[in-house]
Amino acid sequence: MRQSQPSSSRLANKYRESFEKFSNVNSLSKRLDTITVTFPSAEGVTAVTGVLFNGQPVPESYEVDALSGGSTVDSQMFSNMADSFSPTGFGDFSLASTAAQPITPVTITTPNARVNGWDFLVDTITITSGAVAPAPERSSALLLLSGAFGIFAARRRRR
Repeated sequence: MRQSQPSSSRLANKYRESFEKFSNVNSLSKRLDTITVTFPSAEGVTAVTGVLFNGQPVPESYEVDALSGGSTVDSQMFSNMADSFSPTGFGDFSLASTAAQPITPVTITTPNARVNGWDFLVDTITITSGAVAPAPERSSALLLLSGAFGIFAARRRRR
């Protein structure tokens, strides 16, 4: 019997490729100032967590922002993260918002992107989405209605 993954796991798998695709863009001829991963607002993403590793041979600063529409809902700054040769060259990020303001994009930027380029890795990503109650299937509604009709008929019969 196949078990379905929780929606947050499916969502994390879906967007993990986006993070990994942009994890090392030094090979791009045009250096990027900001890397953005966009989530559909219909997904209702309320939290994004992960681990950011500095891949530079020098200490580097990073900023990770969560936005809802155009406004920042959460932000985390990593100042002078140790170089890639250091066992402390990483940091955990945790960004959160509310269901009323779901996270749509997450941006990762560094002030030195044009000088040092990008060399980082994002790992252990967890994406949490606000649970939307699913609409009952027609068969479920029919089953409930037939049960209610049965109770009504039994009461009527007793009278």
